[in-house]
Amino acid sequence: MQISANIVEELKFWKENLVSLNSRCCDIQKPPTFLHVIAADASDSGVGSLLDNFDTKALRLLSEEERGKHSTYRELLAVSHALKSFLPKISHSRVKMLLDNQSAARIIEVGSMKSELHAMAMDIFFTCLRNGISLATQWIPRSLNEAADSASREAEMLDT
Repeated sequence: MQISANIVEELKFWKENLVSLNSRCCDIQKPPTFLHVIAADASDSGVGSLLDNFDTKALRLLSEEERGKHSTYRELLAVSHALKSFLPKISHSRVKMLLDNQSAARIIEVGSMKSELHAMAMDIFFTCLRNGISLATQWIPRSLNEAADSASREAEMLDT
């Protein structure tokens, strides 16, 4: 049986970091307060996200290859793009990510058996780890994510 380079890399990471990451203090007495809230979404041709009171926006047009990917992949890409776009404002803080894709929200929390989706989850995890971001995801119905949906479609205009 051959083990992929990604799996070897992940095993090395956990060998080196399991104790320090597993011993983070948790206060179960009071609910967490989030400094920032991001709503993210992906359309067939772009990704868009909105920070806090929706006054700051991040848009990105998808490549032809990305457009052919599964919707969950595109949603994970929206999250990754949002985190990286808003890094100067969200580093070293607690962030709640609002998503209308249940699969993407779950994959960010636990990973995926599909290597491509798991690689995206690891990219999100390492972005948060390197920048001191405590990320929590929350699924919301599509009807409550209209602003992010509109932003993802607005990305189409970047190509014109």
